[in-house]
Amino acid sequence: MKKAVAIGFFSFVFINITSLFATDFIDIQKNISYGKESSNDLEMKGVSVAVASEDSLKYCEYDSKMRIVKETVWADDFSKIDQVVEWVYQDTNSLPYKKIDTNKNGNIVIETEYEYDSKGRTIKETESQVTNKNKSEKSADNKNSNIKCTEYSYHKKKNESGSMVLRVDSIEYVNGAISKKVTWLSANERQVTLYYNNNIENTSIYSEGIKKSEFVIQDGKQIGQYSWN
Repeated sequence: MKKAVAIGFFSFVFINITSLFATDFIDIQKNISYGKESSNDLEMKGVSVAVASEDSLKYCEYDSKMRIVKETVWADDFSKIDQVVEWVYQDTNSLPYKKIDTNKNGNIVIETEYEYDSKGRTIKETESQVTNKNKSEKSADNKNSNIKCTEYSYHKKKNESGSMVLRVDSIEYVNGAISKKVTWLSANERQVTLYYNNNIENTSIYSEGIKKSEFVIQDGKQIGQYSWN
């Protein structure tokens, strides 16, 4: 059975929560402050929300513009923090330009940066898998990073009824080398190509989510082909 706790603007609401968990949560919330911002010498308070089930506790903090800024996840027994995710914003933009994932040891493991088009759609996502970086460091050491960059483009395709539907193509790079490409051929058909070492490309065609064919190319020559009815 799900149990939830909501916290906001100095009010506490406990929903279907056991007395044991309530005691545990009171101990936790003593060490957690509301999200705060300083603007024109006035302190603006945000909202914090905690959601719990029988095996997890997630605590989310929002700023005064109701943008999520931090998510803290506790271990199954609520004894220690298991993961922290933070979002960083530029000015008044409602979309984050960076997401930072921190593990239970307090070390940053993934940093993700986003770019958007004029409609607020993600057009580029750069994910750095970081090692040997703690939160006091300002930037990642590229020698200890595995960088995945995904670029997105948006297109409308006409479906069988004549309506135009939005489809998203993508190209994924790992450390500068292309690793995956997704192209929508029509409203219901997409092509997915995976790139491997030794100049091998594996391309699959899907129709309405079902794989219909697959072919393998090495050094520009087709070396395998498969099809399904």
